[in-house]
Amino acid sequence: MLLRPPSSPQPTCLAEFKQIRSIRCLPLEEGQAVLQLGIEGSPQSLSIKSSSLAEAENMADS
Repeated sequence: MLLRPPSSPQPTCLAEFKQIRSIRCLPLEEGQAVLQLGIEGSPQSLSIKSSSLAEAENMADS
């Protein structure tokens, strides 16, 4: 899982694919959704907000 902060040209590695232990798609208000990734060794999940549940589900399937 790579994240590219706006101030940095280099992506930041948040986790390797093998570290992902769970994936959840949760609906939010106004049609938005959040994709939650449970990461091995991290007490908190990584949350990615998307504009729709379909978009979050598409990211989860990729």
